[in-house]
Amino acid sequence: MKSQYTRDVSPTMMDALEDKSIFKAFVDYVRDSEELALCFRGNDTEIGKVIIYKNNHMIWELCYKYGKPRVVINPNHARFMKKWLEIVKKLMDECGFRGPHGEEFSQLNDDNGFVKRHESEKKYSYDAIRLEYEPKGTYEDVYDVVDRSYSLLSQMQESYFNPEHTEIFDVYHPVSKKFKKEERPRNYIKQYYFECHSDAETDDNNKAFYSNFQKCVEKHVQQDLFMNNHVLKNGLFIYDLEFEQPGNVPGVEIKSKNKPDMFGIRFDSKGNPFSICMIEVKSTPSALKQNSGLEEHLKGMEEYLGIKKKDGTLMGDRIKEARLILNQYKRLGFYGVKREYSESDFKGLKKEIVFVFTGELALDRIIHRNYTLRGKKMSKVTIKDVLEGYDDYNEIKVGQDWGNFVAVKREY
Repeated sequence: MKSQYTRDVSPTMMDALEDKSIFKAFVDYVRDSEELALCFRGNDTEIGKVIIYKNNHMIWELCYKYGKPRVVINPNHARFMKKWLEIVKKLMDECGFRGPHGEEFSQLNDDNGFVKRHESEKKYSYDAIRLEYEPKGTYEDVYDVVDRSYSLLSQMQESYFNPEHTEIFDVYHPVSKKFKKEERPRNYIKQYYFECHSDAETDDNNKAFYSNFQKCVEKHVQQDLFMNNHVLKNGLFIYDLEFEQPGNVPGVEIKSKNKPDMFGIRFDSKGNPFSICMIEVKSTPSALKQNSGLEEHLKGMEEYLGIKKKDGTLMGDRIKEARLILNQYKRLGFYGVKREYSESDFKGLKKEIVFVFTGELALDRIIHRNYTLRGKKMSKVTIKDVLEGYDDYNEIKVGQDWGNFVAVKREY
């Protein structure tokens, strides 16, 4: 039985990834692509799942539901597309995707069931339902679905990052309590729900069909770093994107909810694992001041480094996970991994925290004024002040030009 405290996947999932009638066509498609990333997510169930990313946003989720293999997609990326339902129809009619209970397009269309509303703290959110495909038939049949669905899902994602058009909306600003005319993209998924449910406007008086568009620069940078840093000799191998602490580890309390963006292993000049790295990416000035800002992330990661559990430490789990994931990449022929690693290869690893600053940020950027840092009042606080004792690190690789690009690290 697989432990659910590491993110490598089970033997069952690995077999499915190599099975021509199940997931192999997806694996082969990603291996041949320069813009897709495959990451293991073995901590949700005993079988685990795989997420395939483009721009660090999900394209496909490969998983098991009710004992059967499923490919899950999320049409939410189409929220800025006026004709988003036409894309959904093609995914269902031409690629074989179905609703969560096996519904065909005509059934969901008749029931106005393509969008669900969620309520939290007296606020509503609106999400397109996730669609599912059960791989079956020959390898060629499945590969055709992979190719067709990728073309459609890419259109959705391109519209998400580059809205086809914007409109002028009256945007409410809670601080000034005033409306201001601003350009925003229209959220057609939310609009669909209101058009299909006569009581929606009564329940939710916020009939504002605009979205707060974000370019998601950090997301793009994260995947770019992941794709370009698979160095197995004298460099960094980033093995995981979008880290999330697996499960509720018995007897372990994690106070800080901040987590690193990525985990990596640094290899020495002989190709031996040298240290395990927690990596955090910051690309916009606002990201330094939010609740998940620089100080909070630093505090959270330093806390995580020292957390013990009954049979070791949380970082011990990450080291075990890194070894197992590299071995699974090797089995699938991914990211240049040519050898199988043993437990002894990963013994005695040092631990590092690495920060990567891109875009507008530079190491001396002011992030606070009139601020108390480590008990001392300061007229201004810079990134260098917060990251006291960190060294410049220039070996990390980047594919695109993200402007200023600085990495700093510190061993623990």
